[in-house]
Amino acid sequence: MLSTLQSAITQAADAYEWERVADLVDQALSLTGLTAEEAYDLRAQRVESYDYLSNRTAAGEDLTAMIFLAESLADESRRLAALVQLAENKWLLQEVSEARNLALEGMESA
Repeated sequence: MLSTLQSAITQAADAYEWERVADLVDQALSLTGLTAEEAYDLRAQRVESYDYLSNRTAAGEDLTAMIFLAESLADESRRLAALVQLAENKWLLQEVSEARNLALEGMESA
């Protein structure tokens, strides 16, 4: 079932159907038995769709979840990637102090 949804997500993204991408990712994330890697990758796809839809709040929620998933995997490169994206997201939301703190955390981790 996940592979079918992943194919549909890719097709929707290729067609620039960002709301459909988000809906399909919702469906995929509701599946039981997902690995942390799969959940991270699905959320990353949804963040991309939210960026195109200018839904920065929802993107921030996924990015925060991605940081926790990366930490559970002890995957510093994934954590840092999500952290940098979250800092940018906070900047765009004009949450400058939070963006600065996240950027500093990312620089200390690099």
